[in-house]
Amino acid sequence: MAEISQGTINRIVQCYQELVRIINLAKSTEYKLFDEYNETQATINDLNALSTVATDATDNFTRLNTIIL
Repeated sequence: MAEISQGTINRIVQCYQELVRIINLAKSTEYKLFDEYNETQATINDLNALSTVATDATDNFTRLNTIIL
């Protein structure tokens, strides 16, 4: 098995941190939007988009984890 270089490890950690920030921002924004305006015709598309962003970032986090292992 090949050893992962420190530069690669550092980049992986940066990717993890970025993905966590994206997930956190999308979910907190979704919550604030829902809390302030509820789920209406005007907000449903935005709520769905934010949920999709969080789901995509979570999937990428999982894929990265699988690749590393």
